[in-house]
Amino acid sequence: MKQWIMMVGGFLSWIPASLFSQTLWVTSLDSIDLDKSVADLKDCYAVEFLLETPAAEELPVDIYLSDIRKRDLRELQLEEPSHVRKVCLTARSLGKKRQVLTVPIKAFDTPMASEGVLRRIRSISLDVKGEKQKEARLLSARILEGNSVHAHASRASLAAEPGETVVYPVTVKNLETRPQTIHFSIKRYGWEAFTAELSDNEVYLRPGEMHTLRLKVTVPEGVPAGGRETQNLYILPSANPSAARTLSFTTLRRMPYPFSLHTAEGWEEVRRKAEKYKWAAERKDRYLADAERWVVPELPDSAVNGDGERYLFRTEIENALMSSAIAWQLSREKRYAQKVKDFY
Repeated sequence: MKQWIMMVGGFLSWIPASLFSQTLWVTSLDSIDLDKSVADLKDCYAVEFLLETPAAEELPVDIYLSDIRKRDLRELQLEEPSHVRKVCLTARSLGKKRQVLTVPIKAFDTPMASEGVLRRIRSISLDVKGEKQKEARLLSARILEGNSVHAHASRASLAAEPGETVVYPVTVKNLETRPQTIHFSIKRYGWEAFTAELSDNEVYLRPGEMHTLRLKVTVPEGVPAGGRETQNLYILPSANPSAARTLSFTTLRRMPYPFSLHTAEGWEEVRRKAEKYKWAAERKDRYLADAERWVVPELPDSAVNGDGERYLFRTEIENALMSSAIAWQLSREKRYAQKVKDFY
């Protein structure tokens, strides 16, 4: 189904997020279908727009993104700046009155605390500059998962016993409009203890085709519990060598749980120190006092930070939460563990 958008003084107005990869034309605003779709752009590489324009020069374009459904994002940026992301880039001429505009998501100045906005984009607008702006037409738009090639692994770290082998499946996809060969290799420094090998050294993929290769890593004998090594998988797309990328995997010898701070034996040693040494006893008392004072907060109805983002609890609550968990380990009094349980 064709949908329509309009241009106001060179401004390509609100673009429904569900129309990526479909044809868009610039004409009357009356027939815009304001659907309720949402685009998740946080983990994608870029959004690509194809423009038709008689302009010979490459056109600068202002691109706006927002998690609020509104047609005039320039006005919204003044009203709700935390809900609008903007960047100015230049479209690249393809000849035959066509220009392509590639917009990397990382080009937007988005604070890490506000990156959630990119997961629920509801409005996208283009403001085309230049003398020929009013004659520009938006032909299509599509999301690019990566640059030339998209690579994804569901796990980046696995543990095993000495002599065991772990397997990391890595899915790659050709994002070019032409076939290409993708090459794989493991970066080696010469002192590796873990043995790593690939199921494929290269693969030929047609446009949009996917392939899953496997990185196999064997944990050697003699590695202590928790000993680890990082394997770097180098991915080289032949159609665009500058888009080569590296995925890192960390393989380790399995340790007994829990081991975020100590093993069970480690906590026994800490408790013995608190009984034996004055400095350790004083530190224990401070943990117990902090945990005693902490009152588990109620879940707020709504809380908003300086960027307009909703949150559940303030970050500094982690200090009291950790003190309560440590107080339970040091004293073994269940009321401290109960506080942690109630919070979660």
